[in-house]
Amino acid sequence: MDVEEQEANIIKDAFKLIKKDWQFIKAILSRVIIFISIFIIWRFHQKFFIDIGISIIALGIIASGVNLVIFIFNQNIIKFVNSKNLTKKINTLNYFVTFFLAILVISIFIFPNKYWLLILYGLATATEVMRWSLYSELYNKKSFSFNRATTLSLSNFLKSIIDIPLLFIVSVLIGINIIYPFIFSLILAIIVIIFFRIPKKMKNA
Repeated sequence: MDVEEQEANIIKDAFKLIKKDWQFIKAILSRVIIFISIFIIWRFHQKFFIDIGISIIALGIIASGVNLVIFIFNQNIIKFVNSKNLTKKINTLNYFVTFFLAILVISIFIFPNKYWLLILYGLATATEVMRWSLYSELYNKKSFSFNRATTLSLSNFLKSIIDIPLLFIVSVLIGINIIYPFIFSLILAIIVIIFFRIPKKMKNA
């Protein structure tokens, strides 16, 4: 079997997975959509914060703080991935990302202290990245039932499809007002919380 045939089979398996396990698709979408919501802000956060008076040094400090928090979390990741409540922990982190985004958007309008906004951005970013290892563990557990290549391919495939329209919308919004992408990112996160919350019990998870 050549490479093209293997890729074709993986795509076929991916579509079978979509039909067979909607719960797992919700898990993939919850990871992808919130990732995109934070990626949107990350793409232009330097311009936004510099425009409101944040120095490059302050941006460097918050970036270092985010990396330190993620490092500490990953050093203790075994305490989280071995838990029976893996999906609950993922949902909780998704709630926190949404909460920090909500406070960030509200603060932009009613309490636009530049350092407070920077801290909220750092908290949202760190929390989003902390989800990655937990989602990887969830994917690995599901791979007992499905080809691992199928799982990863489906995740990347869905991200590629979702990326295009969402990033186009953001490009339009940022041309109107640099604050609008923050609101759009919050809406994406809320959509995940409402429609793509991972069930407490999943097959093989």
